[in-house]
Amino acid sequence: MFNLHAPPPGLIMRLTAEPPRPGREILDQVEDIWLRQRARFPGLFNGDLFSLDRFEGQAALGWACPYKWFVAQLAEPLLRRHLRVCSLAVSGLCLATGRLVFGLRDQDLFLDPGLWELAPSGGIPCSSLEPNKTLSYSRQFQVELREELGVDLAQPAVIEPFVIVEDTSTNIWDMGLAFELPMEPDEVARLHRERGSGEYTALEMVPVHEAGAFLAGHQGRVSGVSRALLEAKGLLAGD
Repeated sequence: MFNLHAPPPGLIMRLTAEPPRPGREILDQVEDIWLRQRARFPGLFNGDLFSLDRFEGQAALGWACPYKWFVAQLAEPLLRRHLRVCSLAVSGLCLATGRLVFGLRDQDLFLDPGLWELAPSGGIPCSSLEPNKTLSYSRQFQVELREELGVDLAQPAVIEPFVIVEDTSTNIWDMGLAFELPMEPDEVARLHRERGSGEYTALEMVPVHEAGAFLAGHQGRVSGVSRALLEAKGLLAGD
């Protein structure tokens, strides 16, 4: 199930929430799951990511979560009450002269393998803080643009979320960021081929008015978050 939330104006992210402190038995279970998932998905890396604890006014308060906890909770949902991982991620709704950018996720990825999604998207690592001690989802979105699509913006942009999508099954919350790419669809495709990380094995540039037809033509192979973002933006009217 996907719930839509209005983001608070001027949303900021702060690492001020108290992290959970699971016992040794839970940590051992996490480690066992992590090792098994690493064997299946060798590309997994245990960095950290922002885990949402709560909203207070305009602030999203969270803590630095080991990525292995995120993986373990997805693999075994019963761990949620012990780990309380709630990834607050970014998810782009990018347009290139009237065409939506969809990426096909590689089959070997841990999360949503083989699904089409609005590109780019990703969690927010806690390794880099702004000078004011906040985390920048806008800057992370531009990192995802560069890494996943090969698009490096000439000037940094400030991009505000238009919606926050809560996936109740995974406890992942995605901030929808709408952005007009300053280039033609063919240029986006070229940059992806030449510079993209390989997370997307293919791109589709879908005219806005054909978004519903694209979802219908790929029934069951488009991420639920992407559908929710399109609905929130009013791009599936009459679907």
